Amino acid sequence: MSTPASQRRGFRKIQCPPWIRHLGISLLLAGIALAVSFQVTKQLVLKDVDDRILLTGTPEYQVQLVANYLDVDATARTAIVDWFPVAVDCSAPELVVNFFVDPNLLDDGGAEEFTSTAPPVVPIFRFNTTEGCFPTNLRSFPVFRTVFKLTGLGVTGELSLRTGTLQAYPYDKYYFQISMFAQTAAGESVGLLLDQSFGIPINFDVIINKAHSTNNEEGLSLEFSITRSRAVIGLVIIIVVANWLVTIAFLWITVAAFVWDQEIVADMFVLPIGTLFAFTSVRANLPGAPTGFGAVVDYYGILPNLGLITLFTSILLFGVLYRRVTGSLSRPDEAIANSINHTCRETGDTHEMVPTAATPARNELLDHCFDQEHGGA
Repeated sequence: MSTPASQRRGFRKIQCPPWIRHLGISLLLAGIALAVSFQVTKQLVLKDVDDRILLTGTPEYQVQLVANYLDVDATARTAIVDWFPVAVDCSAPELVVNFFVDPNLLDDGGAEEFTSTAPPVVPIFRFNTTEGCFPTNLRSFPVFRTVFKLTGLGVTGELSLRTGTLQAYPYDKYYFQISMFAQTAAGESVGLLLDQSFGIPINFDVIINKAHSTNNEEGLSLEFSITRSRAVIGLVIIIVVANWLVTIAFLWITVAAFVWDQEIVADMFVLPIGTLFAFTSVRANLPGAPTGFGAVVDYYGILPNLGLITLFTSILLFGVLYRRVTGSLSRPDEAIANSINHTCRETGDTHEMVPTAATPARNELLDHCFDQEHGGA
C-alpha cells in the first residue's frame, strides 16, 4: 500500500540556506577561539607578589606592614616597593617605631655615601602608632618607599652569571633582597607582621624564596628572584619562529627562481623590502627588550634574518639584471620571433601591430606570419 503524497511531504527533510550554515560554523569557531584564548590568558596573567612570611617568636611590640610592589626596571637594575605601616592595636599605649633598612641593598641614585657591613643606625622612617590610628589633617599619611638593587647574586650564593644581564633577554634573571628591622625609641625590638602585599610589576614574575627568608624578633629578611613573565617569553619565541619562517620562504623563492628556472616577478622584491622594516620595528617594540642590538634574541632571531633576507633580495635583483642583459644580447632574433608569433595568434593583423623597424630577420618572419594567416605556402 503506497503512502499518500500529503503524508510523504510531512517527512521531507528541511534544507537550511547555505548562509545559515556558514554563519553557524563561523560562530562556533569564534566561540572555540575565544574560549581557548581566555583560558590561555588566565594562565598567563601575573598574580600579586606573595611575600607572606609568618613572624616567629613572641615579641612584646608588633607592627603590621603592607607592601606594594610597584615596578621592576631591569635596565636601571632596581625594584621599587612602597611600605604602609599599620598599628596592630589602636587601644594600646602610644608607640614610636623606627624602621631600619640595610643601606647596602638600597639604590642610592648615585649618591656618594660611606657604607659598611655594620647594622644601620639611621632609621629610614619613624612611625607613631597613635598618629596612624587617629589621623588628622595635620598628620602625614604613614608610607615610605624603598628602591632596592637588582643583582646577579642571591643571598644563598646562587649565581646567574649568564642570565643576570640584559644580554640574556628574554631569559635574564635577577635577585633582590630586603633586610629590615624595627625598634622602639628605647631600642627594643619590634616584630613585623608581613601578612598583606599587593602589586604586579609589569612583564616580570617576582617569586619569593621562602626557604631562605626569615621573619623573627631580629628583623625581616626576604629574598626574591625575578624573571620575565611567561607571556613575554612566549611572545618573543613566536616572533623569532615567525621571522625564521619568513626567511625560509624567501630562501624558497630564491631557489625556485634560479634552480628550477621559475619566472621572477616584481612582487618578489616588494615583500623583502617591507619585511626588513617590519623586523626592525617588531624588535624595537618587544616588551622590556634592551635598546639597540646585542641580546640573545638578536643573535638567534633578528640579525641572521636581516642578513639572509638582504642576501636573497640581492641575488634576485642581480638575477633579473643578468637574465635581461644576456637575453637581449644573445638571442635577439628569437625575441623578435616570439613577439611576432604572439601578435599573430592574438590579432592576426601583423601589418598594424608589428613595429616598422626593418631587419632581415623581421622581414622573413613577417612574411611567414602573413602566409600562415592567409593560407599561403
